[in-house]
Amino acid sequence: MVLPALDDLILTKKFGARPKDLEDVRFSKSSARRRRRNAVKADRYRPSPELIAKVRALSERQLSAEEVEAALRTPVSDWEREEILSLVAWFRRRYPTPLDRLAYVRRAYRRWQATFDY
Repeated sequence: MVLPALDDLILTKKFGARPKDLEDVRFSKSSARRRRRNAVKADRYRPSPELIAKVRALSERQLSAEEVEAALRTPVSDWEREEILSLVAWFRRRYPTPLDRLAYVRRAYRRWQATFDY
């Protein structure tokens, strides 16, 4: 049995536009919000100091000019292109207007700033 993703179900229901469909959309959206809130609360994983040190070392290492050139010359694969386009489509569905996108970026920036230990 194949179950549609919640976003796809909501889009299908919006397309139907019957009163029952609109009620289902409202319920599905509130259910998804509740599920996301609970998932964030449950996801309190803290990586070990060793893992943090390894990731920091990898992310802060200096690349040689040759490594940068090689990476820039590598063509984007069809899979990568499809993945990127899929993520862009999801983001535009999730945040349909420029105002929604700006509000998201501001929230994300505040969360990011809150992670710094000054």
